[in-house]
Amino acid sequence: MAHSPLETSSDDAPRLVYERFAAFRALRRLNRAIHEVERTFVITALMVMSAVVFLDVYFRFLVAQRGTWRRIVTDDAVFLDLWPIAAVTIIVAALFASAWRSHPLVGRIPGLQRALTALGVVATLLLSMGMLWLPSSAICAGLALLTWAWLLAREANRPRPVGSPALDAGRAGRLAAISAGGLLGLYVALHAPEGYSWALRFALFLMLWMAFLGASMATFANRHLRVDAIRKAIPEKHLHAFNALSTLVAGLVTAAFTWLAILYFQRRLGQATTPGEIPEWVKTLAIPFSLMLITARFHGQAIVHALEALLLSRERRTTPREEVAS
Repeated sequence: MAHSPLETSSDDAPRLVYERFAAFRALRRLNRAIHEVERTFVITALMVMSAVVFLDVYFRFLVAQRGTWRRIVTDDAVFLDLWPIAAVTIIVAALFASAWRSHPLVGRIPGLQRALTALGVVATLLLSMGMLWLPSSAICAGLALLTWAWLLAREANRPRPVGSPALDAGRAGRLAAISAGGLLGLYVALHAPEGYSWALRFALFLMLWMAFLGASMATFANRHLRVDAIRKAIPEKHLHAFNALSTLVAGLVTAAFTWLAILYFQRRLGQATTPGEIPEWVKTLAIPFSLMLITARFHGQAIVHALEALLLSRERRTTPREEVAS
């Protein structure tokens, strides 16, 4: 799990603030939980983006081969009719099997790789027939349930550090994101428009949310753009004060952009939405929501670094006096 610089053991990582103030420890746990929600969303969104774009491309291929499927059903197909479907089925099945190749069970159980390949072939054929004869909402709902089950199984098998509680902030955040995201994904899948022409627009919608939440995650992990030349020239005893000032300035600038994003979002609230399309306000909500998280994190880092600078300054003043008194 990625950690914020405020939680690491580097030279400029605040230490005294979290040791002395329980409120800041609670806020740090909340920050971790929010980060885990963001991380789970981004991972899931990447999977969903890949799946819906694949469904769109694969459905176009199947529609182009609809005549071949009819000839297969009526036993009128010849070899030249079958090879495009067979080739694509083999490719998809190979991709399905290769996704499990790195799993530790594959090397331990003899024949499991071949069984997974055969399962991939069967799953591809079932998917092909389902996409041709079932509504797209049924296919999407099935994939949503499979994704939900995979995420829950992944979380259940996630190793925990020795001595850690059964439900820490990170685990609670991930479970909350998986539960809420699973229900939301199932609802969206059941209301998917007919066909798969909406897939690209939906993928772009997810990409928008991923981009802005990724920026928020970068702020959590202190991976945002910054000028290190000045920071490296600052004496170590003034580093926390410099960090407090720089993050405060970044927070103020981000707050201004957040205000503009909120105004833009409010203008989108009243726009009419075409049936079957994602409302405009849901799309644009990613901008103010992520910017608010970034602003809060910048200001939180500024406060923590400022307090750390004050505490360290007080320690440096009291330590010489104690040495003289002794």
